[in-house]
Amino acid sequence: MTKIGRNQLCPCGSGKKYKKCCLIKPKSDSQLLKKRDELDILMEKGWSLVQENQTTKACDVWLELWDSLKKRFKPEFRDVKEAETIFFRL
Repeated sequence: MTKIGRNQLCPCGSGKKYKKCCLIKPKSDSQLLKKRDELDILMEKGWSLVQENQTTKACDVWLELWDSLKKRFKPEFRDVKEAETIFFRL
């Protein structure tokens, strides 16, 4: 199997360069599921706090969630569809 260069067209057929397509995929589905679960847990925790009238604590949890999300966004994302790949590459 030959190595794919970062600037070559991606072998998945998207028409994008490899570096802006499949190179940015998570290492494994299990890693993605774990990270997705962590995000879901934080979101649910925030909503639970809102239901308990602890809105300040809920906002703190959601800020933690946002910080986690920001780390996943790549400068090469050009639109929302590319950003969605963080969550939907299963």
